[in-house]
Amino acid sequence: MKYIFIFYFLLGFVLTSHAQSDKKLQKLLNKGKYDKVMKQGMKAHQKLYNEAYPSKYMSWACWFKAQAFPKFSDTQWKYLKRSVEHYVRYEKLKSSSDKPLATLENKLTLFLTEFGKKALEDQNDVRLGEINQLSENVFVLEIDETATAVKIVSVKEDKELFSPFSFTYKEGGYETFFKAENINIPPYLIAKKADDYIGVPYKYAKENPYEGFDCSGFVLYVYKQFGVEFPHNTKRIAMLGKTITLENVQEGDIVCFGSNDSNDYASISHLGMIYKIEKDQVKMIHCGTSTGVIVAPLTDGYWESRPYFIKRLLTLEQERLLK
Repeated sequence: MKYIFIFYFLLGFVLTSHAQSDKKLQKLLNKGKYDKVMKQGMKAHQKLYNEAYPSKYMSWACWFKAQAFPKFSDTQWKYLKRSVEHYVRYEKLKSSSDKPLATLENKLTLFLTEFGKKALEDQNDVRLGEINQLSENVFVLEIDETATAVKIVSVKEDKELFSPFSFTYKEGGYETFFKAENINIPPYLIAKKADDYIGVPYKYAKENPYEGFDCSGFVLYVYKQFGVEFPHNTKRIAMLGKTITLENVQEGDIVCFGSNDSNDYASISHLGMIYKIEKDQVKMIHCGTSTGVIVAPLTDGYWESRPYFIKRLLTLEQERLLK
């Protein structure tokens, strides 16, 4: 009896330790602290060699790091390779209860395809060889040199949907990165809810009307009132959803300032939301550092001259079908 008690005590201790480590990596990734994710993830991997979860977080951390560097640069390739290597390790170690990283796989497939095309154009046999070695029965490199084409395809078919883009802390448990399985919100209600917070002052890193908002904190707080959760991180929010043209905007769409390229997440430095669409003008609502939450014209004046793109949040299933 004594030994049975000790066994279950030690088992409980190990499981608790694993859960705490998982949650810590989750929070670090959500805050955009990718270097710390790599450091802590490697420690967890060394202690728990047969556990899959450290590789999951390290793969995402490397993918996000890669987005911060110039396209096709050696540094971007370095982090992309690491992301694939961690992804492959996760696939080998994951149990039947671990969720497939379908969205990450899609993004890695796209990046490997683009790097493959570039390597073929540049006649970079070394790079093509590296891409082929990375496959490890997860990706397949198809090269048609006569057509100057490269295609990376996944050989897995039994994928379940798993979004990479946000966390929910509901009941302290990890669910998905982007909790938005059903976004059935009338657009005007988003704008109406945002209107309730006009005048709330700017406060760095805050996300509630009692203490204040920063730009991303304001956007996520409004959406959270409708059950939609995503990270308190400007660049991560800019990755969500579908790109929308100015002619097709609706209330609640998210305006991402810093670049005209919707793939250039690293340059995004400010967020707002479409507030009102009038005949000759589109207005947005945002939380500025000197103004707090305020309504401002998007199509003329100061903000018109700033580079931006517009995103609309979709359900996860809708987002998958659009890719």
